[in-house]
Amino acid sequence: MKNILSALRILTFLFFLAALVLSYSYMPGQVEAFSSGSEVQSISKASFFYISIGIFMLINLVFTALAGLIDKAAYKEGGFYRSMDHKQAISNWFKIENLLINALITFIVIFLAIFNNPESVDPAGYEWLIYLSLSLVALWLLQLLRLLFSSK
Repeated sequence: MKNILSALRILTFLFFLAALVLSYSYMPGQVEAFSSGSEVQSISKASFFYISIGIFMLINLVFTALAGLIDKAAYKEGGFYRSMDHKQAISNWFKIENLLINALITFIVIFLAIFNNPESVDPAGYEWLIYLSLSLVALWLLQLLRLLFSSK
Protein backbone atom coordinates (compact mmCIF):
# COMPACT_ATOMS: atom_id res chain seq x y z
CA MET A 1 0.00 0.00 0.00
CA LYS A 2 2.88 2.34 0.82
CA ASN A 3 4.36 2.00 -2.68
CA ILE A 4 0.98 2.60 -4.33
CA LEU A 5 0.40 5.75 -2.28
CA SER A 6 3.91 6.99 -3.07
CA ALA A 7 3.38 6.42 -6.79
CA LEU A 8 0.00 8.19 -6.67
CA ARG A 9 1.58 11.09 -4.81
CA ILE A 10 4.23 11.47 -7.51
CA LEU A 11 1.48 11.37 -10.14
CA THR A 12 -0.46 14.12 -8.38
CA PHE A 13 2.72 16.22 -8.23
CA LEU A 14 3.30 15.74 -11.95
CA PHE A 15 -0.36 16.38 -12.80
CA PHE A 16 -0.31 19.58 -10.72
CA LEU A 17 2.90 20.82 -12.34
CA ALA A 18 1.62 20.06 -15.83
CA ALA A 19 -1.69 21.80 -15.11
CA LEU A 20 0.08 24.81 -13.62
CA VAL A 21 2.54 25.20 -16.49
CA LEU A 22 -0.19 24.83 -19.12
CA SER A 23 -2.47 27.17 -17.20
CA TYR A 24 0.32 29.72 -16.90
CA SER A 25 0.91 29.67 -20.64
CA TYR A 26 -2.76 30.26 -21.47
CA MET A 27 -3.61 32.85 -18.82
CA PRO A 28 -3.67 36.59 -19.52
CA GLY A 29 -1.29 38.93 -17.64
CA GLN A 30 -3.88 39.58 -14.93
CA VAL A 31 -5.70 36.57 -13.55
CA GLU A 32 -9.23 37.04 -12.26
CA ALA A 33 -9.13 34.96 -9.13
CA PHE A 34 -11.89 36.41 -6.97
CA SER A 35 -15.16 38.07 -7.73
CA SER A 36 -17.76 39.29 -5.32
CA GLY A 37 -20.82 40.66 -7.03
CA SER A 38 -19.78 43.29 -9.54
CA GLU A 39 -16.27 43.74 -8.09
CA VAL A 40 -13.60 41.59 -9.74
CA GLN A 41 -10.24 41.18 -8.07
CA SER A 42 -7.25 39.98 -10.01
CA ILE A 43 -3.63 39.12 -9.40
CA SER A 44 -0.70 38.94 -11.76
CA LYS A 45 -0.01 35.73 -13.59
CA ALA A 46 3.35 35.34 -11.86
CA SER A 47 1.78 35.85 -8.42
CA PHE A 48 -0.84 33.22 -9.23
CA PHE A 49 1.91 30.80 -10.25
CA TYR A 50 3.96 31.28 -7.08
CA ILE A 51 0.96 31.35 -4.74
CA SER A 52 -0.29 28.10 -6.29
CA ILE A 53 3.08 26.42 -5.81
CA GLY A 54 3.33 27.75 -2.26
CA ILE A 55 -0.10 26.51 -1.23
CA PHE A 56 0.50 23.14 -2.87
CA MET A 57 3.88 22.68 -1.19
CA LEU A 58 2.67 23.87 2.23
CA ILE A 59 -0.26 21.44 2.22
CA ASN A 60 1.99 18.59 1.11
CA LEU A 61 4.56 19.38 3.80
CA VAL A 62 1.90 19.47 6.53
CA PHE A 63 0.28 16.19 5.49
CA THR A 64 3.64 14.48 4.97
CA ALA A 65 4.76 15.61 8.42
CA LEU A 66 1.54 14.40 10.06
CA ALA A 67 1.71 11.01 8.34
CA GLY A 68 5.40 10.75 9.25
CA LEU A 69 4.68 11.52 12.90
CA ILE A 70 2.05 8.81 12.98
CA ASP A 71 4.38 6.32 11.27
CA LYS A 72 7.15 7.06 13.79
CA ALA A 73 4.94 7.05 16.87
CA ALA A 74 5.42 4.01 19.02
CA TYR A 75 2.46 1.70 19.38
CA LYS A 76 1.67 0.74 22.94
CA GLU A 77 -1.20 -1.28 24.29
CA GLY A 78 -3.95 0.91 25.74
CA GLY A 79 -2.73 4.01 23.92
CA PHE A 80 -4.45 6.11 21.30
CA TYR A 81 -4.18 3.46 18.57
CA ARG A 82 -6.27 0.35 19.09
CA SER A 83 -3.88 -1.80 17.06
CA MET A 84 -1.03 -1.54 14.58
CA ASP A 85 -3.61 -1.82 11.80
CA HIS A 86 -5.51 1.13 13.26
CA LYS A 87 -2.30 3.16 13.40
CA GLN A 88 -1.53 2.30 9.77
CA ALA A 89 -5.10 3.11 8.71
CA ILE A 90 -4.84 6.60 10.22
CA SER A 91 -1.46 7.15 8.56
CA ASN A 92 -2.92 6.04 5.23
CA TRP A 93 -5.88 8.35 5.78
CA PHE A 94 -3.54 11.36 5.92
CA LYS A 95 -1.73 10.19 2.79
CA ILE A 96 -4.96 9.70 0.84
CA GLU A 97 -6.40 13.01 2.09
CA ASN A 98 -3.22 14.63 0.79
CA LEU A 99 -3.82 13.07 -2.62
CA LEU A 100 -7.42 14.28 -2.68
CA ILE A 101 -6.43 17.83 -1.71
CA ASN A 102 -3.71 17.73 -4.39
CA ALA A 103 -6.39 16.83 -6.93
CA LEU A 104 -8.64 19.63 -5.63
CA ILE A 105 -5.87 22.22 -5.97
CA THR A 106 -5.04 20.94 -9.45
CA PHE A 107 -8.67 21.19 -10.55
CA ILE A 108 -8.91 24.70 -9.12
CA VAL A 109 -5.85 25.72 -11.16
CA ILE A 110 -7.36 24.17 -14.29
CA PHE A 111 -10.71 25.82 -13.65
CA LEU A 112 -9.12 29.24 -13.13
CA ALA A 113 -7.18 28.82 -16.37
CA ILE A 114 -10.39 28.01 -18.23
CA PHE A 115 -12.27 30.80 -16.44
CA ASN A 116 -9.63 33.35 -17.49
CA ASN A 117 -9.58 32.16 -21.09
CA PRO A 118 -13.29 31.77 -21.98
CA GLU A 119 -12.69 32.14 -25.73
CA SER A 120 -11.41 28.59 -26.00
CA VAL A 121 -13.66 26.66 -23.59
CA ASP A 122 -16.82 27.46 -21.66
CA PRO A 123 -15.90 27.45 -17.94
CA ALA A 124 -19.41 26.44 -16.87
CA GLY A 125 -18.79 22.93 -18.20
CA TYR A 126 -15.95 22.33 -15.74
CA GLU A 127 -17.45 23.47 -12.44
CA TRP A 128 -18.32 19.87 -11.61
CA LEU A 129 -14.60 19.08 -11.14
CA ILE A 130 -14.44 21.43 -8.18
CA TYR A 131 -17.65 20.04 -6.67
CA LEU A 132 -16.47 16.46 -7.18
CA SER A 133 -13.12 17.17 -5.54
CA LEU A 134 -14.72 18.96 -2.59
CA SER A 135 -17.17 16.08 -2.17
CA LEU A 136 -14.36 13.52 -2.12
CA VAL A 137 -12.41 15.52 0.45
CA ALA A 138 -15.54 15.84 2.63
CA LEU A 139 -16.35 12.12 2.33
CA TRP A 140 -12.80 11.25 3.27
CA LEU A 141 -13.09 13.49 6.36
CA LEU A 142 -16.08 11.39 7.35
CA GLN A 143 -13.88 8.32 6.93
CA LEU A 144 -11.49 9.79 9.50
CA LEU A 145 -14.36 10.19 11.95
CA ARG A 146 -15.30 6.56 11.35
CA LEU A 147 -11.69 5.50 11.98
CA LEU A 148 -11.44 7.49 15.18
CA PHE A 149 -14.79 6.63 16.72
CA SER A 150 -15.61 3.11 15.55
CA SER A 151 -15.25 0.38 18.12
CA LYS A 152 -13.28 -2.01 15.90
